Amino acid sequence: MNVNLKALAVPGARTRLAEVVPETDALLKALPEVNGGSTKQARRSAPAATATPVRRARRKKYHMSPEQRAAVSARMTAYWSARRKTKK
Repeated sequence: MNVNLKALAVPGARTRLAEVVPETDALLKALPEVNGGSTKQARRSAPAATATPVRRARRKKYHMSPEQRAAVSARMTAYWSARRKTKK
């Protein structure tokens, strides 16, 4: 008897999710502070249902100079050497 538990769980999960989502929406509407911020702020910053996702700006990469890399390498070599000595 080979039963696929996931196939059996999906319909139950969908039903439960259909029950929980309206309940969550009602709670957040009644208590916007729960979602962070004051009542006025929560109303103002509430996302629209049809809002498109906002793309985040990429962070600039930090580039180390060869001297900085050599300094880090020397520090880490000393660090790991000390760690190995304490483990023995």
